[in-house]
Amino acid sequence: MEFYKEYTDDRLTSACTQLNADVQNNEQWRSEVVGYASLDGCSSVLVRWIGLSSTPFKGE
Repeated sequence: MEFYKEYTDDRLTSACTQLNADVQNNEQWRSEVVGYASLDGCSSVLVRWIGLSSTPFKGE
């Protein structure tokens, strides 16, 4: 299974904090940053996730 997920700063957590939480919660999944943007202090990170079809992704 493969999918892309975008992490964006919000009022409570930064994009990096959200990404780090998903990395810790999904150790069997491989992540690769494929895009990054920052504008006026707001960051956005696009990540490609690759995992086994039998291992569910833990997150939103």
